[in-house]
Amino acid sequence: MSSESNQGVMTKSLKTIVTIAIVIIVAVGGYFGYQEWVTKPKNEKAAAAMMEMEQFFQNGQFEEAINGDGLNQGALAIIAQYGNTKSGNLARYYAGMSFMQLGEYQEALKYLNEYKAASGTTLQVLAEGAKGDAHLELGDQEKAIASYRKAAEYKDQVASPLFLYRVALVLEAQDKNEEAIKYLLQIKEEYPESPQALEVDIYLAYLGFVE
Repeated sequence: MSSESNQGVMTKSLKTIVTIAIVIIVAVGGYFGYQEWVTKPKNEKAAAAMMEMEQFFQNGQFEEAINGDGLNQGALAIIAQYGNTKSGNLARYYAGMSFMQLGEYQEALKYLNEYKAASGTTLQVLAEGAKGDAHLELGDQEKAIASYRKAAEYKDQVASPLFLYRVALVLEAQDKNEEAIKYLLQIKEEYPESPQALEVDIYLAYLGFVE
């Protein structure tokens, strides 16, 4: 191959490398530009909207937490406008829990199922337990038990014994006393300082369990 041919190949290779580099630079610059000028402001606006909505929830104003008050957005508006942000995701949790308080259990399940929490966090445990409550209110005891069990699996010192206790209550209502006793003993062994543990011995005696 002549030197001219070699030079031509090198020139083409160099052009290719330069083109790839430009594409990468543009792509990276576009990504960071999008993050800075679109995503960041959107997240900030969503977080600001969440503050008032969370205040409604904490004050027990569940209708306003869901729909807003005409001046401030509620969870549904935040989800619609900022659904792909962290705040939009958290708004699903508040929507679900607010619908629970209002007795609208199907709507509660809809939003709690859409809520994506980090594994093992307190909010995930509470959301899963609330699903159990919703299923129970809707008459589906098996789904209620499944949700309560899942919530309890995360080993939250406050919430887990509560949901284990609820599993036991549902099982006892189904005349599955031996299974109910198993969950009560789990509370006694794993969460002896919990409020539910104080009631376990009385409940065990009621179910005819003798150690």
